Amino acid sequence: MNIEVRPFPGVDALFAELTNLRDPANQVAFRGHADSSWKLVSGFDRVFPTNMCYSNRLEHESRLVNEFRSRATRFLGRIEKSYLGEPMTPITTHALMVIQHYGAQTRLLDWTYEQFFALFLAALEPADKDGAVWWFRLTPFCKAANKLLEICELRDPKSGAQSNWDCKIFKQDAPDFISEVGAYVPFPRLETQNGFFTVTGRLGVDHGERIATLFDGTSEKLFKQIIPAGAKNEILDRIERMNLSAKGFDYPGADIVGNAIAATRRNQSQ
Repeated sequence: MNIEVRPFPGVDALFAELTNLRDPANQVAFRGHADSSWKLVSGFDRVFPTNMCYSNRLEHESRLVNEFRSRATRFLGRIEKSYLGEPMTPITTHALMVIQHYGAQTRLLDWTYEQFFALFLAALEPADKDGAVWWFRLTPFCKAANKLLEICELRDPKSGAQSNWDCKIFKQDAPDFISEVGAYVPFPRLETQNGFFTVTGRLGVDHGERIATLFDGTSEKLFKQIIPAGAKNEILDRIERMNLSAKGFDYPGADIVGNAIAATRRNQSQ
């Protein structure tokens, strides 16, 4: 499988390597994990076990979407509401973008074009765990993914036009594909973090394994750069000296710490 795990080259060499990956002509997708043992699976698939009956998993996904639609609509703006849809209407990828943006688990997986935002996430707590930055080149990924969409009859090989996959992927017999999904919903946070998503046709798919499989038979790889726990503070200090921070990335870092402390206190009082 085309996954290359890279040993830590040192802080200076790491920053130089990540800087050199910036190439507007062949963009690189990045994702940071604070714990290197985490797999590239969606938030939804981290919650619901893969041994659950597939129809039950689809039902849980439908319930999640409709619950969010019912409870969150009054807090959303006009554009967000239009993308989210009404309760009990069919699920769409656009609806999942809205839901994921506000913290609920969906089948989407977040990526960013900003390597130092991914590195920032990889260097966060837990401080005693190695982190990881995952990355791959987007042009060859999209080329291979589009061929897979053609095989699944979701893309016209002649015109390049893509059919509406929303009418297929939320069903029992959904096609098995992975694809890039642009952040069509205009969220300021996604724009600040320069983010997008990958989506799979079926639930329970490891996005990393799927991406690596697309690269089989080519020179392309999915890379996993290990970030040692002992280097996390130095990396965060270096990022801060670059005038980059959780606030600058529009990332709720302090909120996460506060919520974690509050949850610990609640558990201790019970």
